Amino acid sequence: MNVNEKNYDEATEWLARLRASDVSDKDHEKFALWLTRDTANKPAFDAMLRIWEDLGVVSHFSPSDFVDTHSETGFAGKSPVKNSIRPLYASFALAATLVFAFAALFVFQNTGLEYSTGTSQFKLVTLEDGSQVKLNNDSRILVEFSSQQRLLHLVAGEAFFEVKKDARRPFVVESRNSSIHAIGTSFGVWDTGSETRITVTEGVVKVSNASRSVDLNANQQARVAGAKIILVNVDALSLTAWRDGRLEYDGVSLEALIEDMNRYMPRKVIIASNDTELNAHRVSGIIEIGDQDSMLQALQQSLIIPIEIELLSNNQIIITRTN
Repeated sequence: MNVNEKNYDEATEWLARLRASDVSDKDHEKFALWLTRDTANKPAFDAMLRIWEDLGVVSHFSPSDFVDTHSETGFAGKSPVKNSIRPLYASFALAATLVFAFAALFVFQNTGLEYSTGTSQFKLVTLEDGSQVKLNNDSRILVEFSSQQRLLHLVAGEAFFEVKKDARRPFVVESRNSSIHAIGTSFGVWDTGSETRITVTEGVVKVSNASRSVDLNANQQARVAGAKIILVNVDALSLTAWRDGRLEYDGVSLEALIEDMNRYMPRKVIIASNDTELNAHRVSGIIEIGDQDSMLQALQQSLIIPIEIELLSNNQIIITRTN
């Protein structure tokens, strides 16, 4: 979920509209539709609402700011109050928009920060509370801190979080169909494209989706897909060894290893079609993340089955058995 400036602008307009004296049931219906139109709309609205309350904007406006109570006659015999609502609301909305435009800019510059990496790039980010985030390659996060919580959105890829303890502000990571709550702990989150995998190296985190919540301890992994949460015991340090520039495997299938390695490859590696035995071949070893040739050489040395590695014309690399 990527909350951007457009979401904040629309949230600003809706907040001003909903606080107007002449807000209607139709307005509420349109607002409900707007909330469901984009998954980023609700967090944008919540952020703007928090800023509104934190800045104390409401306390600076009196009823006379919404309704001209000093008018004695209305246009064409109509109620002076109703006649004055719309222009004064427009002035109020403009003032609110200016306040929120500044606030939205503040959010993006100070708490709505976005960090990303490209292929074969890694990045270590130290957050304002002292927590650290290590981004794997091809990854992106959005950070939104407030006085109530520390909220991060994993938009794509994988990140590892080392959380500074702050009991007053929970540390929350949102990803595909899941929400991860922590106070002081270390864990990784990977959006594979079809599911979210949460791996804990230290402490305890709470993993939630639309149907349930589970506590996850060190050396456990939760795999969240739709309404399902599957828990498995793992070697968490091996699964997060990419932080130190290496990939560790212990008895995984070659197919799974190639799928993992391809995350770091500019040219994708494939296994020769119909070779089910080679796909299922179990592999153990450590591969240093670096240039593609050295990674392929390390792979070749890790296999008991002799293989040949060939660059195809479509810029893919194919692996075939030589016996």
